Amino acid sequence: NLLKSKVQSALWYPAFMIVFAIAVVIFLMVSIIPSLGRMFAELGKDLPLPTKIVMGISNVIASYWYVILIIIVFCIYYFNRYKKTEEGRRKIDELKLKLPVVSSLYKKILIHRFTYNLGILLSNRVDVLKSFEIVQRLMRNVLVEENIQKAAKMVQEGSSISNALSKERFLPQYIIGMIAAGEFSDTVDEMFINIGKIYENEIELSINSITSLIEPIIIVCMGFVIGLIVISVLLLIFEMNLIVK
Repeated sequence: NLLKSKVQSALWYPAFMIVFAIAVVIFLMVSIIPSLGRMFAELGKDLPLPTKIVMGISNVIASYWYVILIIIVFCIYYFNRYKKTEEGRRKIDELKLKLPVVSSLYKKILIHRFTYNLGILLSNRVDVLKSFEIVQRLMRNVLVEENIQKAAKMVQEGSSISNALSKERFLPQYIIGMIAAGEFSDTVDEMFINIGKIYENEIELSINSITSLIEPIIIVCMGFVIGLIVISVLLLIFEMNLIVK
């Protein structure tokens, strides 16, 4: 829960910037641009090309906002229905593991969740197979859950934990080596906890890297969209001044 709070807190500012930018753009497109366009149209002159583009988008938003809203609500509803199906959950979980930039952080969260919780359970003398079963339910990713289930079956058949996990390729090879060392020294529970702590630090570093990457991208996108709107307005005002003169 603490780690989840850290991730949510770090992503709060970029999310706020995106929502604020969308709100500003919608306000300009719905309130400012149409009124200036009507004033210019009354003078009987053609609009500059950038202004025509912005005006066209503005007219679509102003005239069909309810259709856009219905489409958005329908997409959200369909997505929520789809992700509850077995196929939908598998596809979405698979996508989470493949998304650029985000997948790296997501995989680290899964590894932390697996190693730290497994270490806590083993340190409290919970049976290995029962510990695997509990941790499997905590993962909330169907693909990883299947990997853990297969590894647990191998452990049940007599395999070591490190060997079973190495067959599923869920964990990086150096982590497998650390687990094997823990088994050899009979401190596998402590080793899992230590790996979890290492990945907690890795997650914090990844969050900082991702937010530092996202913020400039948002700023550039905001600058491009708002810049296009500003240019279209300035061209409109410039043309109106020429007409008045």
